[in-house]
Amino acid sequence: MHKYNKNNLKNANELRKNPTAPEKILWEELRKSKLGCKFRRQQPIGAYIADFVCFYPKIVIELDGGQHNENIALQKDFVRDEFLKKEGFRVIRIWNSDIYKNLEGVVEYIKQEITALSPTPKSEISTLPSREGISQPSTKQNQKIRNTNSSSRECSCSLQKAGKKYV
Repeated sequence: MHKYNKNNLKNANELRKNPTAPEKILWEELRKSKLGCKFRRQQPIGAYIADFVCFYPKIVIELDGGQHNENIALQKDFVRDEFLKKEGFRVIRIWNSDIYKNLEGVVEYIKQEITALSPTPKSEISTLPSREGISQPSTKQNQKIRNTNSSSRECSCSLQKAGKKYV
């Protein structure tokens, strides 16, 4: 269950109905992009409403206009970010102007952050070290296990060489 101030639910619904232009643009990208996580928009978290949130991995995306460059707004953003960090979220702040000028770069940055926070996929095959366990597999079974394990390693190495990461 997500913790939030129930008064914020009404405010979040209103914000969902009336998104800013940059929010509309990024929301369309988050919905159609295959980033490996499901985002919600205008989601209450504690006393705050996050522009976009993914609960696994825990990422909050905040879109900032020019007003966020003023001292009072900077202080409020800092307090908000600290609260979200204590709740276990990674906070990503993106300028509205970046949505207009470099949307592809913004989406790629978000993808990198998701990748960095996502656990590495584990192999489906697990074997005991040799000579352990109740019974030993036959030579044919050993060869099959070795071939399966080595092909998994080759696959993962080739992905690393190509510079690709799992999402």
